[in-house]
Amino acid sequence: MRLARVLAAAAVLSAVFAWSTPAAGACSCVDSSEQERVAATDVVFEATVTASEVLSDELALWTFDVARVYKGDARETELVYAPAPSGACALDLAAGTAYVVFADVIDGSETEPGYPIGDLRAGLCGGHREAALAPLDADPPLEPVAPIADAPTTTTTLLRPTTATEDIAEPLTGGSVLVIGFIAVGIIGAFVASRIAKKNRES
Repeated sequence: MRLARVLAAAAVLSAVFAWSTPAAGACSCVDSSEQERVAATDVVFEATVTASEVLSDELALWTFDVARVYKGDARETELVYAPAPSGACALDLAAGTAYVVFADVIDGSETEPGYPIGDLRAGLCGGHREAALAPLDADPPLEPVAPIADAPTTTTTLLRPTTATEDIAEPLTGGSVLVIGFIAVGIIGAFVASRIAKKNRES
């Protein structure tokens, strides 16, 4: 009888603990006002979701058509990296809907893999909301500005301007490959000529 009471008490305590403990991998966000989120965020802009892509088990990429910028710099077409839908703190946004987006510039301190330095990242705790719900709550009020015009690009990836903390290698063009080939041939030719001259001196 005593053993039964102990087991029953243990079962109740286990149930209470399971109810009060968040599931593993759940996103734990600190409650804050929109004014606090604006102050703590690098970039704030209003934009419409145009596309999203899952890059890996940890990473997703969202594309926005930016209408106005309240803080920081954002392009007309802005890319924002976020946790993948299967992970914690993933963004839950609908295509074709305009949102107020809170994002931070990736500075290399991120523990998640795949975040390129200089681009933007965001997550569920950023406080994103539909733009139509209310004007941005900032103190002092922020006057929106136009986004930066998209730079012409022939690649499928839009790159933000490089910063002091990142280096983006220039791709090899056909002319570059030709010059490298001439240099290599010259070095090999000089080596062969020196070997022939040495052999002639020895003979």
